[in-house]
Amino acid sequence: MSRAIKKAVTVFAVIAAFAAVAAPAASAKFDLNPPRANQPAQPAAPVPYTVASSTNDSGGFSWGDAAIGAGVALVLVTIAGGAVLIARRSETASEPATTS
Repeated sequence: MSRAIKKAVTVFAVIAAFAAVAAPAASAKFDLNPPRANQPAQPAAPVPYTVASSTNDSGGFSWGDAAIGAGVALVLVTIAGGAVLIARRSETASEPATTS
């Protein structure tokens, strides 16, 4: 296996490992308004609420989800292409010039 391919595989493995670690953190929910020391954590009386239901249940194709998936795929292809170009340039720069 050439050095460029090894380097590209290494870069891809590092990116994949970072993505695997970052994905759960990205879906974490943070309480941006925590209760203060002098406020109770729960309200004294339960607050009534209503549940909004959506009647638009077409079951059809979701263009928004498709656009997000296409965007993620484009980013991954761009990162992989950049890694290959960087690996190829660094390999070319490290080779000694031959004269004939």
